Amino acid sequence: MEEKIVKFSPKYQDRKNTNSLKYDGMEPLFGRSDLEPFWVADMDFEAPQCVAQAIARRAGHNVYGYPTVDDGFYDAVSLWFAKRFDISVQNEWIVPMTGVAASMFTAVLAFSGENDGVVVQPPVYGPFFGVVRGAKRTLIENPLLKTDSGYEIDFDGLEEIFERDRPKILLFCSPHNPVGRVWRREELLRLVELCVKYGVLVVSDEIHFDLVFRPHTPLLAFESIHELLVLLSAPTKSFNIPGLNVSYALIPSKNNKKTFEYYARALHQSLPNVFGIEALKAAYSDGDEWLDGVVSYLGANRALLDEFVAQNEFVSGVSPEG
Repeated sequence: MEEKIVKFSPKYQDRKNTNSLKYDGMEPLFGRSDLEPFWVADMDFEAPQCVAQAIARRAGHNVYGYPTVDDGFYDAVSLWFAKRFDISVQNEWIVPMTGVAASMFTAVLAFSGENDGVVVQPPVYGPFFGVVRGAKRTLIENPLLKTDSGYEIDFDGLEEIFERDRPKILLFCSPHNPVGRVWRREELLRLVELCVKYGVLVVSDEIHFDLVFRPHTPLLAFESIHELLVLLSAPTKSFNIPGLNVSYALIPSKNNKKTFEYYARALHQSLPNVFGIEALKAAYSDGDEWLDGVVSYLGANRALLDEFVAQNEFVSGVSPEG
């Protein structure tokens, strides 16, 4: 069968003076507005038309009261995991949320007590540290190992921490931000085995699982971790819609889901934006071709960067897998 070629022509918008954090929020933070905005992870081209059309339809209703999350939301998430990862997700596992960072904070509060240990693996996305400290938990670091071929998990160090400190939670980043690792199945299996052995709950931030250059394996693929897993994700990075404040948690354990939902409601984090709900349904139902084009486009950018690094001795780096 001939491979389908997906054409992607990004439509750029001038985002200055549009209340864009990336551009208009630069000067208050850095004292100048002429920097390259590499500090915010959103893209500078338009979201897919299916998303824009879904938002326009909802906007045309002209009443923007509190929404409810309909069956279409749950079905769309389940559909996405089935067609992108060949994983069956039960609608009963899904908890709608406003954002992944807020969900991490919710999970830390829900599944640990004050001063309990929470493990992070730096270098990692800054809010991993903030949610632990903000919840008054004990931050335990297990740094990734930098090798000639890239970063790896220090499994010996992780097991030593599990055995010595008995932490309640591991905050896991998969694919890893910022080192660009897409963890291989054998690495994930070893992680799962350690967490099961020591009873450590994994809160897995998988928000970047669509923007990868090699296959991603969600932790949901390992049934043995289901009773100790909170998987967090969203369409916001994939489809360039982070301003719509929509995400979800996947929690196979009924008891853990009940506990998480209690804290999510208490923190008022369990009701996504009215437009975010429609955007998620549209993106996960009809956004495949657009997303495939984005990944191809980003792959070409990665090739340019790899070439630049190879030709310039003053800079070094590892080609990202995601």
